[in-house]
Amino acid sequence: MENLNSYIKGHFTDSILVKEQILKDENLITLIKN
Repeated sequence: MENLNSYIKGHFTDSILVKEQILKDENLITLIKN
């Protein structure tokens, strides 16, 4: 059960980091276009 909890926490953390990276990339693309 402990392993599952840490896995879920890690997975959510990774997802948040990925979303933030995607947002940064989209902001860069928007800056380049304008």
